[in-house]
Amino acid sequence: MTTMQNIEEIGISLDDLNVDHTRLFNILGRIRKLAKTDCDPLIVGAALAELNEYTTFHFRREIAMMTACNYPDKAAHNQAHLKLEFKLDQLLNAQSLDENMDLCLHLQGFLEDWLVNHIMIMDKAFDKWAGENEVSAQ
Repeated sequence: MTTMQNIEEIGISLDDLNVDHTRLFNILGRIRKLAKTDCDPLIVGAALAELNEYTTFHFRREIAMMTACNYPDKAAHNQAHLKLEFKLDQLLNAQSLDENMDLCLHLQGFLEDWLVNHIMIMDKAFDKWAGENEVSAQ
């Protein structure tokens, strides 16, 4: 699992996406802190809502970049985005968050793992392809 201290290790060359990734990790950092302390459902719910909103913005930006440069794996990448958006919607609607501290800890771990894996595999593949095809962030 990646921590805030080593987010640089998973950076990519597309600056706009790196800025987005940092913001997403900052939101996750707040969720991590909550998971270790109180896991207040209202505060966690607000952080999840912010994560959901910013994730949607980021994913749209990423797909727009892929569309603009005709990235060949755009459909698969977008499918992964849709799956996470669906999972975030499920989490936002979960009634058991206030009843189960384990869910809060699981949520934090799941989101960090998903984001790290997504960046390390899918985003790095796009970054490599963009570099080889002289694509820059728009």
